[in-house]
Amino acid sequence: MKIAVIGIRGLPDKYSGFETCAANTTSYWAKDAEVLVYCRKRLYDKKIDTNEHGVNMAYIPCLSSKSLETLSHTFLCCLHLIFFNRSYKIIHLYNCANGLFIPLLRLFGFKTVISVDGIEWKRKKWSFIGRTFFKIGAFFSVKSSNAIVTDNSVVYDYYLNTYNKHTNQIAYGAKSVCSNAKKELELLKSYSLKKNCYYIFIGRFVPEKGVLNLIESYLKTSIEIPLVIVGDDSSNSEYRNQIFNQYKDNPRIKLLGYIYGSHYEMLLKNALMYVSASELEGTSPSLLMAMKAKVPCLVNGIPENIATAQDTVCYFEKNNYGDLTRKLISTYNNKKDLLRYSSAAFAHVNKNYSWSDIASQYFDLFKKL
Repeated sequence: MKIAVIGIRGLPDKYSGFETCAANTTSYWAKDAEVLVYCRKRLYDKKIDTNEHGVNMAYIPCLSSKSLETLSHTFLCCLHLIFFNRSYKIIHLYNCANGLFIPLLRLFGFKTVISVDGIEWKRKKWSFIGRTFFKIGAFFSVKSSNAIVTDNSVVYDYYLNTYNKHTNQIAYGAKSVCSNAKKELELLKSYSLKKNCYYIFIGRFVPEKGVLNLIESYLKTSIEIPLVIVGDDSSNSEYRNQIFNQYKDNPRIKLLGYIYGSHYEMLLKNALMYVSASELEGTSPSLLMAMKAKVPCLVNGIPENIATAQDTVCYFEKNNYGDLTRKLISTYNNKKDLLRYSSAAFAHVNKNYSWSDIASQYFDLFKKL
């Protein structure tokens, strides 16, 4: 079997949940199949033919325009497949906007599986035109793809109720975090942090992630431990600049920017609690990682989060930021209760979110095609 992956920024996975999923699944597929991942050329200074897992790489250009980068890259990837890599018969696409190109791929005999995230057109960052492209992409995904993958029961229900389309529900996974006590101590010291003495949020600085709401809710408390925020937004948006301009000098807020790999894992592992005010999710990779790291979690009580974690994390009322402030205070004053959450969450994620199982579910789906 030969599988090509398009619609992501590329590997190594430094950007989002799509890349994390691609990194973890392709490493398993490469044991039994030939796998090719298309990367955005401008994002990778170091270009390789094959990674350490045996996954092949192709670097294709794209327009640098924020609104056209994804679509232009996917279109050029499709052309590259058609003219140079026709032997890769199974195409795994990410992002429902890329459903626009499924009829073209099907015309040339490719089998297509598309993974959709949350209900993308609800994200506040998109203009009317952007939301329209997502809706058109979803329409073509439903009408033309061989299979659609949703990662969450809420998104599954949306496609069923809106399009009368049964999708394949395959979740994201969570990997074990690294452990090195000496390096963890050194890293925490470099950021003036102490173990179990800070909150942590991980995510992009876009409105639907609720970063400003989280900061403002936290600052209404008198809690002395800092709120550490790992993330940024490469588009240099107004929302992103507002966060940095308002809070970069606040001693209770630590804006660390993008951090990846072992440093990210060590910061997460040693936090008192993972917190998120995100208003729109599919299955949140950072939430799963926190659960896997045995870090108690306090998150927005949106249906997607509840479907992901069930009763193993703490929720504040959906989009109620006064309740977020109250929950921050009550959990801080009852730290013993946090152990109950972290143990339950760890057991839940181990049972339901194994990357090896998830990669196998995808592979079985490809074999059926």
